[in-house]
Amino acid sequence: PMKHGRHVRRTKMWWSWLVVLAAVVVPSIEGFAIAPPAKQASSSLAAAKGGGGFAAKPARKKAKSTAAGLSSENGWVELAELRLPLVPGGPSQAVGRSVSGKPFLVRRSTAGQVVATSVSCGRCEYPLVKSEVRRAADGVDEIECEMCGSKFDSSTGNVRDAAGGGNFLVGGLLRSKPQYPLLAFPVKELEDGRVFVNIEPYSR
Repeated sequence: PMKHGRHVRRTKMWWSWLVVLAAVVVPSIEGFAIAPPAKQASSSLAAAKGGGGFAAKPARKKAKSTAAGLSSENGWVELAELRLPLVPGGPSQAVGRSVSGKPFLVRRSTAGQVVATSVSCGRCEYPLVKSEVRRAADGVDEIECEMCGSKFDSSTGNVRDAAGGGNFLVGGLLRSKPQYPLLAFPVKELEDGRVFVNIEPYSR
């Protein structure tokens, strides 16, 4: 009887240990459950079908053009701020922006063509916006710098002969500096009155 009692107690004790062990081990095993494989991103599948799901590449910007075939890609820009009409032999206007960041000097010659040059004097760099334009004896429209007295062909920008002139205080001093021609730019005037200038000057 004593041996039987010991056997029963040992059996109960083993069952108790098994219950405790099960209570500890089973949840741990459940915690290590293998997660199901993640679903493949729909964008990958869409890509395999021809790129769907991805942001489309922005369309290439088309260069602005006109009926006359003038394109910003070729350097043509419209002088939208130009005050019209341009009177032959009338005053010059400083409009637009050249590559240097300065405006173009635009006017209509006495012969009737719209012309554009750089806006600053080729000697003292004084703005020529208010400088007087006169028709010379040889028929050339000359623009004279009111500061140093230098003269230029208002259509081509070429240097013209000048004697004296300019500001009476500093003109003499400024005339000791070298004189360079003005830059001249290609101009297109359309039938509807719009005027375009090319930002690339004529080569010399």
